[in-house]
Amino acid sequence: MQLVTRKDPRVQAFIESVRRLDRNLVQIAVKRDLLCVLLSEPKAGENQIFGLRAAKPREIRASVKNLFTDPIERAAFASLVELSRESFPALVADFRISLKQDDQDMAFLTDYHGDRTEARPVEYFRPSSAATLRLRIQKLGCNGSFWSRSKSVLDQFYDYCVGATRQSLV
Repeated sequence: MQLVTRKDPRVQAFIESVRRLDRNLVQIAVKRDLLCVLLSEPKAGENQIFGLRAAKPREIRASVKNLFTDPIERAAFASLVELSRESFPALVADFRISLKQDDQDMAFLTDYHGDRTEARPVEYFRPSSAATLRLRIQKLGCNGSFWSRSKSVLDQFYDYCVGATRQSLV
């Protein structure tokens, strides 16, 4: 799985394909929680982190293509299915871990609205489980969620955010 922000061209192509479809029909084809995230217009979209991977059959139902009677919508849905074969944007988190500029041992969370939490030691955001991270997000009052249950995705997310911040501060 490759982690990218909402601003990645592959995520944007997927979002544009979804927007060209009838909302009632696309709700049948794409999981509703992901659909709500994709159709939202966050102030700070760069803080939504997606994992690009091949879609699972339950995540995009290609069998509903016959419901789209309009040729333009049918083509848009075909494009959506094609994109999802390699670059399905599974939501990982709708916040980002950012290091403080003046002290890289401290970090804070920035959500998709652009709101920041108080700073904590950077290792605070690398807990032993995704469930622990969810509790810490709530405790800090962050308006975001960590959607994965996988420890390997949690570690990849931490490395992605902290690594990107360190690169930007150099």
